[in-house]
Amino acid sequence: MTIVALQPRAGIFTDDAEGSNDRPLKFVDGNLVRFVSGKAETIGGWQAKTASQFSGKVRALMSSSQLDGTRNIFAGSHSHLQVLTGGTIADITPVSGSPVAIGTDGVSVTSGSPTVTVTSSGHGLVVGQQVVVAGASGTVGSLTINGAHTVVTSADSSTYTYTDGSNASASATGGGASMTGQKILEPGAAIGTFEYGYGVLGYGESTWDTARSSSDVILDPRVWSIESYGEDALACPGAQGAVYHWDATNGTTTRAVAVTGAPPCNFIVVNPASRHLITFGADGDPMKIRWASQGTLTTWTASATNDAGDIRLLDGSEIRAAKRLKSEILIWTDTSVYSFRYVGGTFVFSLTKLADAAPVLGQQAVAGSDAFAVWMSDGQFQAYDGTVRSLPCPVLRHVFDADRGPGINLTQRDLIIGFSNAEYGEVGFFYPSASSDEIDRVVVWNFTSGPDVWWIGELSRTAYIDRAIELQPTGVDANGTVYDHEIPGAGDNGSPISYSVQTGGAFVQQGEDLYHVRQAIPDFVLTDSNASNALSLQFFARIFPQGPETSDSPSSIISTTEVIDTRITGRQIAWRASSNSNQLQWRLGTIRFDVEQLDAAR
Repeated sequence: MTIVALQPRAGIFTDDAEGSNDRPLKFVDGNLVRFVSGKAETIGGWQAKTASQFSGKVRALMSSSQLDGTRNIFAGSHSHLQVLTGGTIADITPVSGSPVAIGTDGVSVTSGSPTVTVTSSGHGLVVGQQVVVAGASGTVGSLTINGAHTVVTSADSSTYTYTDGSNASASATGGGASMTGQKILEPGAAIGTFEYGYGVLGYGESTWDTARSSSDVILDPRVWSIESYGEDALACPGAQGAVYHWDATNGTTTRAVAVTGAPPCNFIVVNPASRHLITFGADGDPMKIRWASQGTLTTWTASATNDAGDIRLLDGSEIRAAKRLKSEILIWTDTSVYSFRYVGGTFVFSLTKLADAAPVLGQQAVAGSDAFAVWMSDGQFQAYDGTVRSLPCPVLRHVFDADRGPGINLTQRDLIIGFSNAEYGEVGFFYPSASSDEIDRVVVWNFTSGPDVWWIGELSRTAYIDRAIELQPTGVDANGTVYDHEIPGAGDNGSPISYSVQTGGAFVQQGEDLYHVRQAIPDFVLTDSNASNALSLQFFARIFPQGPETSDSPSSIISTTEVIDTRITGRQIAWRASSNSNQLQWRLGTIRFDVEQLDAAR
């Protein structure tokens, strides 16, 4: 008996050609399997935090607690600003403008139909926008009129319709003479879309006032920035939107309100050390930074008695992102990276250019801790921990090259979200693959295990934050379902999760001889395994690195499995571990093989 131990090194190495690996053995593919202390281990499952769902496509999350211990999770979607408190989701989306009068008895319904038609001259509503109707007297056709509704059609400036949850019991007109409709903030785009208006081409190209058949002009999706401010929350919907303040003392029945005097901007950051509210892309200038006076939200004009101010960056054409670190704020333009530090005194903040760097892909394509930052650029990952550098990444082509992997859809780069998982020493990115307009992939770097320990997977999360006030990390899917993550045995909210890792081929001994593999001796830790809930191991062999591959049938492994009988022959051995279960979690150690050297040479 000759026992050969083959232990793959930690990490996924998709960019290494399968079948051409020499020792050390490497994993060349995987799905949702991380590496802990050098060993492959399935990530935890997830379960719904609440039966309710957020409305719209959520692109930003922020958690904070109030002075009385109440925990809040704020969510910004393309259509709403909401807060999850104690399992209940409340809509705190700001209003837009003043209430608009609805004509006397300006509500009409038709028997058996849920459609409600409202007559309101100059209403200014668009499809998908919310309107809060107030002042209606009684019901109309048994339908309650007062309350929040979503506009379904807006054919002209005088009428709009919405759909009630019930059908009218009779055709009727009514509502009285005191009705108003309060517009709620207009929805933004759910994903990046191309603009085909006649202005997207140069002067003289095509014909005037006709839609274009092609375009390279992208309308950005709505991506909120949400910051805690004591027990309150501040939020900005981007695209030169207002800054809004939600006051915790008013409770979840009160909507966020615009901050008086705050400039329109693209996103915000609060510097907690100095209590400055900082706006980026302020006043319509994509390169301008402007901040309120220390400890205030409404003092924005600089004077001798305050430290409000502004500064304009020079390198680049737009500020794309900013991340708060322990003693500085990193700022990315489309060409450079800056350090922004509070210094007090006359200058308030100091600005230092760190490097010309590949541009960050999106406002939220940044991850890290208070000590370092990692960001996703076009074709690479970069990091800052005192200096700016590129990260070695063995799944780089898998992520960015659609010919070598799923690739990435750069049209939807603003959807990318960076996240951290402090418990496992990880930072990662959820991103849309080349064939998807929505996030469907994840790539993660375990920075505590080494510079090239990465893992990959198929998982759709449109927003994600690490545990802070919550016991578990929190994620949201494209349907608005909120999940607690990293829960062993939870599966995909009770459904199976497909886990797998696949090695490339490694030579037995020095690869000079043929070997017959008689048995495999697996080393593993399984939880909740049984005959119908087992780990699958399959073994492969090649005589030559580029030759045909032979394999055994997959073997089911449970906690009492000691050895696996195999019937493969070759110079190289590879294997694949996988499971599709809603409970099983596993960790792999070193797999040993009982091999017999063959006399015949090939």
